[in-house]
Amino acid sequence: HDKFFKDLMKDSRVAKEFFQTHLPQDLQAVIQWESLTLVSNDQINPLGSEFVTDVVFSVLLGDALAYLLLMVDHQSTPQRLMLFRSENYRYGAIANYIKEHPKTKTVPLVIPLVIYHGRRPWNYEKEDLKSFVSAPKELVEKYAFKPFIFINLRKEEDKKLTQYLYAGIMHLALKRIFAKNLAIYLRDILVQMSALDQKRDDEIIESVIKYLINAGDVRPEDLYHIVETELSHELGA
Repeated sequence: HDKFFKDLMKDSRVAKEFFQTHLPQDLQAVIQWESLTLVSNDQINPLGSEFVTDVVFSVLLGDALAYLLLMVDHQSTPQRLMLFRSENYRYGAIANYIKEHPKTKTVPLVIPLVIYHGRRPWNYEKEDLKSFVSAPKELVEKYAFKPFIFINLRKEEDKKLTQYLYAGIMHLALKRIFAKNLAIYLRDILVQMSALDQKRDDEIIESVIKYLINAGDVRPEDLYHIVETELSHELGA
């Protein structure tokens, strides 16, 4: 199956007519057919299937680069996880483009096409990625395959960031690490550090001190002096 499909798709006439048969008209209306180019052959399926052939074509949509990614399922039984495979390949193609063009500010449109010619009916046309997620429905609708939860420590209030002891000191160190004069913010960090010192959490304190010295704008001797004097003061020594 693989060799037959790939050998024929190498022929530009076959490839063009294949896409003219199956691509939606809004895509065909902007495709520059003379730009259709086979750019890769087999790639390793990240999910380990031995029955999927990837054939990738580049094409111009007007003056914009795009990729047509073909996945041919030769198995006799339809693969319900093909939807995940297609998304895996889509983002893999984008990641590869970014790797090859590290200064790019845009990425090409990647359009997966799944071709199935197995013996059994394919019954997964109406499924989407959310249908695979095992979680309360309301949470799936709200969070599954949505943009990431963005945490901007620079804009968060210190009161919120320090409401918990162990994460609090990490929050403050990360929030202030790029300050031009880190020393003026050390007092707040040391308040958290003193509470940890009372619990004898030396490992966390040591990690914070090393981070401030290695990544922050503060001299080691100044930091150690402040730590010694302030911790002693906070502890009533």
